[in-house]
Amino acid sequence: MYAAGAGDGGGVLITPRSLKRMLSRLGMRRSATECGVMIAEFDLDGDGALDFDEFKVMMS
Repeated sequence: MYAAGAGDGGGVLITPRSLKRMLSRLGMRRSATECGVMIAEFDLDGDGALDFDEFKVMMS
């Protein structure tokens, strides 16, 4: 799932845009703003995107 979502940032980070696209593929429609809020909650280093470790925390 992480690899499918990490489409921006050279394929290593999940951004609000790539999270929106990933959720859409799963049939879950979310706005870019909603995806940004979701990412901000788990974005431990404050770079505006999720790396793999942050993604694991979000999914647990």
